[in-house]
Amino acid sequence: MQITTSAGHDPLYLLTPVGSAGDVLPFVAIGQRLAARGRRVAIATNQYFEPVISRAGLAFHELGTAEEYLQTTSDPDLWHPRRGFKAVMRHTAGPLVSKTVNVIRELAGQSPLVLVSSTVAFGARCAQELLGVPHVSVHLSPSCIQTAYDTATYPGLSLLRRAPLPMRRFFMHTLNRLIIDRTIGPMLNSSRAELGLPPVRDIMLRWMHSPDRVIGLWPANFCAIQPDWPNQVRLTTFPLSDASGLEPLPDELIRFMSNGEPPIVFTPGSANAHAADFFRTSVEVCRRLNRRGLFLSRLTKAMPKLPEFIRHFDYAPFGQVFPQAAAVVHHGGIGTTAQCLAAGVPQFITWMSHDQPDNAARATHLSAVASLNAARYTLRRVIHMIAPLLEGSARQHCQPMAKQLQSVDPLNETCDLIEKAGTRRNSAFSATS
Repeated sequence: MQITTSAGHDPLYLLTPVGSAGDVLPFVAIGQRLAARGRRVAIATNQYFEPVISRAGLAFHELGTAEEYLQTTSDPDLWHPRRGFKAVMRHTAGPLVSKTVNVIRELAGQSPLVLVSSTVAFGARCAQELLGVPHVSVHLSPSCIQTAYDTATYPGLSLLRRAPLPMRRFFMHTLNRLIIDRTIGPMLNSSRAELGLPPVRDIMLRWMHSPDRVIGLWPANFCAIQPDWPNQVRLTTFPLSDASGLEPLPDELIRFMSNGEPPIVFTPGSANAHAADFFRTSVEVCRRLNRRGLFLSRLTKAMPKLPEFIRHFDYAPFGQVFPQAAAVVHHGGIGTTAQCLAAGVPQFITWMSHDQPDNAARATHLSAVASLNAARYTLRRVIHMIAPLLEGSARQHCQPMAKQLQSVDPLNETCDLIEKAGTRRNSAFSATS
């Protein structure tokens, strides 16, 4: 069957982010900027994020229910250093692929499309093959693009970064063939077979990157383009998206921030449903240091009884809160890390898995950063490591990077690249299903 669309219609920019709030909010910001440029924009993602997408004035298409999202985030394996990768793939390389393709196929029958997808939005990459539509892969952190040169930092593999280049190349290809492809391949290729597509390998090494355009949302001094990256990779900068303007600061939070010394802000990640120990230890850290604390988390079940000098709020835009903090203790998600860098605030990263240890290692070269495995987040260690971050010299060390990030438009170049990828191939197209 032929799907043919009118070449006279403006394309619909369909954004398909998969993941937590840290993965979705950058795409909401990109969508808002594209819409401000006069583009038609829609976002297809989990129903859990429909409220913030609607408040942003963008069209929404559902890819999974809010209940499914909450079940996913409650998976105890999600943040495990070894089992976390497989847990993520269970939720992204299976039925979600067909759901995504079906939504894209339906919209492609109505008007030209430009697909803009996040790292594990495998359905968008499959739809590109099926329908021949322009597609932009957008990666939020450097570890999403593998390299044998400036290799990502992973727990237990610190010696790899110092190994000879041929050994690093061998390790990278072996890792992909023996572990990554064997984890993702059966699920993804089963979904591809149902769609009439052939099996793929080197899934995260090569296949998942769109041949049209790949955008890395970080500056070159965080991680430069590597010699073995795909030729279509371009870097812009951190999007610094945090729903500012969509969820204003509560009056009680404004009063708390202004009535006393700057607090230490603690936030364990929007998808971390197992943060009870983190918050209990953090209460004692504030008590021992005689510091005020601010806990930011929607996961109220993990929240202990709080003393008067600590306040809890479900959410607050990081870009408005972090500049007023003494330091920020967080999980090392790329969005939170970038907001700390832009705010010029010292950060204590308690990484767990995925890109978090690599983000922590890269941020250390640009700002005042301490980091450790979240499993070692104990009262004695934290007090010892956070005390230097509370000194004035630490904040001064953060200022050069903050000034750099504050001097650039975080979305302009990203949207330029997306529009160019769309206009290059969207004068007319047809696809076979």
